[in-house]
This record gives sequence, C-alpha cells and structure tokens, in this order.
Amino acid sequence: MESPQEAKAPKNRRWRSLLAAGVLLAGGILAGTWFVGRSNWRDLERDLPRIGTIDFYGLRTVTEQQVRDKLNIREGDAIPVDIEDINVPMKIQRWLSGSKPVEIRRDVEDRLKQIPGVARAALEMGLGAGSSKASLFVGIEEGDAPRFDYRPLPRGSAALPNSMTAAYDQHISALETALAKGDKSLDEDDSQGHALSSDPVMRAQEEKAIAFDASNLALVRTVLKDSADATQRAVAAWIMGYAPDKRAILGDLIDAARDPDDTVRNNATRAIGVIAEFASDRPELGIRIDPSPFVDMLNSLTWTDRNKATMVLSGLTENRSAEALRQLRERALPSLTEMARWNDSHSRDGLELLGRIAGLDEKDIQSAWDRGERERIIAMATANTNYAASESRPGH
Repeated sequence: MESPQEAKAPKNRRWRSLLAAGVLLAGGILAGTWFVGRSNWRDLERDLPRIGTIDFYGLRTVTEQQVRDKLNIREGDAIPVDIEDINVPMKIQRWLSGSKPVEIRRDVEDRLKQIPGVARAALEMGLGAGSSKASLFVGIEEGDAPRFDYRPLPRGSAALPNSMTAAYDQHISALETALAKGDKSLDEDDSQGHALSSDPVMRAQEEKAIAFDASNLALVRTVLKDSADATQRAVAAWIMGYAPDKRAILGDLIDAARDPDDTVRNNATRAIGVIAEFASDRPELGIRIDPSPFVDMLNSLTWTDRNKATMVLSGLTENRSAEALRQLRERALPSLTEMARWNDSHSRDGLELLGRIAGLDEKDIQSAWDRGERERIIAMATANTNYAASESRPGH
C-alpha cells in the first residue's frame, strides 16, 4: 500500500513543475528586473542571466537548424532583453557590450519571421527555482499551421476593489520571493479544487479570494468577461478559481482561457488545471471539462499557453478519458512530441501525455523518464497514425 507521501507524489511533482512555470510566467519582466541598480550597460551585461537550455516549438516544415541560424543565440549567451526596458541607445550598447552584443528580443523575433514559411515568432524565457541559468523557448507559427485564436478584446469599465488587486499583487510578490530563494518546501493543497499554498503570505491572499467570491462572484464574473483592463481581468481570473462551486465557474474560466492577454489566459487555465485534477479525484461530483479548447491551446505561439494546457490535459487524462486521449492522438502529437524532446524539465509534461496515449501506466511512464527512454514512448504513441515522428529533432 502507498504511504500518504507516495500517494501525494504526483501532485507534488506537478507543483514543482508549476514553480518553474511561475518564473517563466514572469518572462516579460525577467530582463527588466536586472536593470535596477545597474549604472551602465556593461554592469547589466555582466549580471544578466545566461541561457542554460534552448528549446523549440511549432516547427513543422521549418527545421530547427533554420531557426538556430537566424536566432544567432547559443547556450551560455545572455538572455535577450526587451527594448522597452533600455534607455541606452543601440550604438552605445554595442560599444559597451564587447564581443557579442546582448540581443534585443524584438530584433530576434523579427529575424525569425524572415524564415520562409514563418508567420510569427516568439521568445519566452525564465529562471527555474533557485537556478542561475535561464531556459529559452523559441516559438514558431508557420503560415499554414493550426493556430490558437483569442476572443475579442472586451470594452467594459467594470473594476474590482483595490483591496483585491492588492491581494493579487502580494500573492505574486510572495511567489516570486519564494522562487528566488529556491524554497523547496513550497507546496500547495489542491484537494478543494483550488490551490492553497503552504507559504503563509500566499495563503492569506488566497483566503481573501475565497471570502471575496462568497459575496461578490457576480462582480468577478463581470470583470473577467467585460473589463477592458487586462490587469483587472487577470486578477478576476485568479479570484474566480477560488469560488466554491466549480461547475458554476467553469464556463467563465474556459471562456477566459481564450482571452487576448497572456496573463489572463495563464491564470484562468491554471485554475482549470487544478479543477481538472480535483474532478479526476472526485468523479462523484460529475464535473465535466471539454478537452478540446486545451488541445487547441497546444498549438499556441505563447509558451505559457502550452504549459498550462498540459496541466489541464494531465488532469483530464489521469483516469484515461477515452475522449481526451482520442483528441490528443488526432490533433496534438506533433506538439507533444517536440515538447517531450525538450532539454528543459518541462519535457516531462509532454512525455506523460504521450505515455498515456500509448496506454502505459504511470509507473511505466516514470520509469521511461528515469531511464531517458523518450524515443521509445514517442514511437509507441505515434505508431499507426498519420503523424510520423522522426528519430531526432528537425534539423538534427
């Protein structure tokens, strides 16, 4: 019989994965934080995180080698930065920065769009908990490839009270602090269908969200659906995940999973992921989640969309839902295969879903992961399908 610690291991593993994702979620501000207190570009360049791994997604006809040639970034280089954070003219940057200038994120994305067949490109990066090395994810959207579409931008003026936006800010700040410290004790209890953190500061803000939902759910729903302010919608998505009746809020969260703002989608989809796991553990509640939007999300140009989609789909396939596995087999094998081949630890999420598609149990999947047998799982999952998985990544 499993001990309580063993029984809890998969959920703890997922939380550790989400810790890394939490840093990646801050990818837009990651570089900006390194400007504080730097007197010149040379100080900045010296202190910028170095890239530990580079991984790719969205490659179908375009090869990895084509992307690497245009990327002009290698493992060990400084992370690309956002031009909006820089007050130093480009010519000064190049003079100060030595043999290889720090890349500007927008410039890199523009270079990647010069590759024939590439419609859009995106760079996502972040630091794992307690790590000094960054992960760089390079996303490509080919012109004729499936894409993940968003709902129209809302135009309303509804707003939450300042106390709730402050609670959200404090929650994010506490998470970032824990991640920066590499706090390995950080955990969460998902047993009620929402995330309750072991960190006391985070937990206090989560309890505020629970209390606010109890008497203000209609306002939260209106803000999430109609507010023109993306920050307001992001806070509303976070709060709504703590509502007690999960069936009552699923439609709102699933709609928000197609919001035009990355953070709103991330918050809504993460909440759905926790509910999906809760529904798997409590089938008697009859909570049903359609896997289709999250299978579509695996084709998104935004890395956090793909990451959070695997969280939802992991919960939906935990009990081997035939419908969810069918949709993954028919529509998501290329995305899951490239994810399973990543160098970053998030490759585990793609491999888990491929293993379930292949009909393996959790122990077999974990054993394959431990032994580095990714290609065996990929081959099993893609056998007898129209998608032919190569033996190595494109361009290698």
